[in-house]
Amino acid sequence: MLIRRLPQTALFHSRAFSTLENTFMASDLKVFPPATLKTKPGPDHQYTFGGITTDYMLDIDYDKENGGWGTPKIVQNAPFELDPANATLHYSIECFEGAKAYRTVDDRIIMFRCDENFKRMNNSHKQLGIPLFDVEQMTECCRKLIEVEKDWIPNKPMHSLYIRPTSICMDNKLGLGRV
Repeated sequence: MLIRRLPQTALFHSRAFSTLENTFMASDLKVFPPATLKTKPGPDHQYTFGGITTDYMLDIDYDKENGGWGTPKIVQNAPFELDPANATLHYSIECFEGAKAYRTVDDRIIMFRCDENFKRMNNSHKQLGIPLFDVEQMTECCRKLIEVEKDWIPNKPMHSLYIRPTSICMDNKLGLGRV
């Protein structure tokens, strides 16, 4: 599973995003179901780490010129394009975390410490100059994504659904800029 946030800013500068502002709200989350869903693995599937992806991803854009964080969306998991001048490709303005969701013996679904992962991600955001987000709101958005994707969580001991929150800069500019 891939969760991605695509911060889109007109100009990149670390001082511009030192505080939490204009965060998104989990209550605004919208789900856009795809026309068709992937076939889920059978009970005898031999899982490998990173071997399959799920149907959906959480997508939250940031656009400084349009008020900050946009509406969180659960959308079809799909590739996205990067311009050859993309800042992530040239300056590695990106970060990621790793988390998991699993089934308990009584078939409850648990996310393992996602809030801690999102706190660490916000620390990375500070260092990279990417806008901060509200950890509680992001955790709730992730919880809603897991509800939608629950059929992808293996019902096997010692197995889980890997969650990969990722932030990348979508600025398409080489060189330095001013705020």
